[in-house]
Amino acid sequence: MILLDANNPKQVAGASVIEADLGEPNRKLLIFAGTAIPQWVIDDDGNTYRETAVVNLRRNVLAVAQATVSVGLASIGNDDSTFLFAADVASLSIDDTTQELLLTVQMALQGSHTGIGRFSYQVVADVTTQLTGISGKIRWAQSIFDPSGLTAGEQAQLFSVTANTQQVTIVPGNLFPVTTYTPVAAATLGAPEVEGDLFAVPYQITGAPYGQNLVVLATISPFFAVPSPVITQVAGPDPVFLSVATPAVDGADFLASSVGGIA
Repeated sequence: MILLDANNPKQVAGASVIEADLGEPNRKLLIFAGTAIPQWVIDDDGNTYRETAVVNLRRNVLAVAQATVSVGLASIGNDDSTFLFAADVASLSIDDTTQELLLTVQMALQGSHTGIGRFSYQVVADVTTQLTGISGKIRWAQSIFDPSGLTAGEQAQLFSVTANTQQVTIVPGNLFPVTTYTPVAAATLGAPEVEGDLFAVPYQITGAPYGQNLVVLATISPFFAVPSPVITQVAGPDPVFLSVATPAVDGADFLASSVGGIA
C-alpha cells in the first residue's frame, strides 16, 4: 500500500479544495482536486501487478451522504515492451480513527521498466461535518515589543502555530532519542489585543485530525523584533486529543518572551 498525504507537495501536487454550505447545519459540499505522486514502478512484462494508493485528503467529516470520484493517469512510462497501465477502481472512505477523508485507488501494471508516476483526481462529496479545532492565545509583555507599528499583514505573520503528530525514534549510538514533528494542520492568527500589561494574539487551528495525540507548536517570526525571542506553552493540554465527543479544545496558550528580558 502506498500512503500519500495531500498536505505534502512531494506526495500530492497542486492539492486544492473548495467548500460550500448546503443550507443545512453541518452539511457541506467539498470538491477536491490534485495530482497524486505514487511513483510505482515494476519490471516484468509477463505478469500483472496490483497496488493500492491511499490519498489522505486531510478533511475531517462525520459521514458522506454521496460522492463522485474521478481519477486519470497523469504520468506513465514503459521500456518498449508489452504493457498495462490501469487505475481500476477509485473509492472514498472515512478513516475510523481520525475521521479524515481517504481516496483509495486500485492500480495495475505490467511491462519492463513500467511505472505510474502520477495520477490526477477530482472528488465531489456531500458530507456531514463537525466544528473542530484547537485554539488559544499567544501573550507577551507590552514592555518588550509593541506590534502597533506593523501592518495588518505583518501582524498576521508574527507567529506560526501548527498541530503536529510526534514520532520518537531511538537511533543507535545517539545518547538521546530523536523526536520528529509532522504538521497536520495550521492556524490562522487574529489581530493583537491588549490584556492589562500584556499583548495577546488569538489563534485558531481548524481541521486537525481526530484520534491522535497532537502537539501544538508555535514559532516566532522576524516581525517579532526582540533579542533572543523564546516561546513556551503555558496552559492547556499537551498533547491535544480530539474526538467526535471532544472535537474542539480551547486554552492551549503560549507565552513569548526575550531571553534575559521581561516575560
